Amino acid sequence: NLGSGTFTSYGFFELHEMPLYSFYWINRDKYKVAVEIGANIGIDSIILNHFGYKVHAFEPDPLLHEIILRNIQLNKCKNIQANQRAISNAAGVLDFIRVKGNSAHNHILGAKDFYGESECIKVEAITFEEIGVQPDLMKINVEGYEKYIIPSIQYPVWEKMDVFIEIHSPENSKVIFDYFIGSNINIFSQKQGWRKVKKFEEMPLSSSEGYIFVSKRQ
Repeated sequence: NLGSGTFTSYGFFELHEMPLYSFYWINRDKYKVAVEIGANIGIDSIILNHFGYKVHAFEPDPLLHEIILRNIQLNKCKNIQANQRAISNAAGVLDFIRVKGNSAHNHILGAKDFYGESECIKVEAITFEEIGVQPDLMKINVEGYEKYIIPSIQYPVWEKMDVFIEIHSPENSKVIFDYFIGSNINIFSQKQGWRKVKKFEEMPLSSSEGYIFVSKRQ
């Protein structure tokens, strides 16, 4: 249980998450280094690590960071680097909304609408370039902040990695679609059975419609 509210860690094992875990396992010999942006309590990072990946996990909330460190120890993980930082389009200090009892909806101030009791804290942010790692595989789930992160990463970097991205609004979906469409980076949508996206209508418009997979692969 992540708190006194309605959200528990069982939420990380919903049906639309399972294809990602399956993909991590099936392709464990194709990738070596993974980055998770928006790690929460570190479920994906732990799964990736147990499948043989070297993992860099980024979660700015200090309370969740402590849980990640505890979970790493409990699960006997030896190759996860947990970082208490947000990833943004510019380095600095950001206002971060902690939704009490539902950490799955924690987010950078202004990134999304939310309900329930909350508190605002300050978190440190760095750019993707400052990570200092070129991942083979990456997962991004940042509760609406993806529209700022994705365009801040240059195309040559995308050519070297495959990325799962959860999208949280039509606005975010349009920003990401416009950024990649016409480039040599392809979008595959869980919404349409992981087929290649050719028009905006094929993009997910919320997290309930699943992830996209971004890759130079055809």
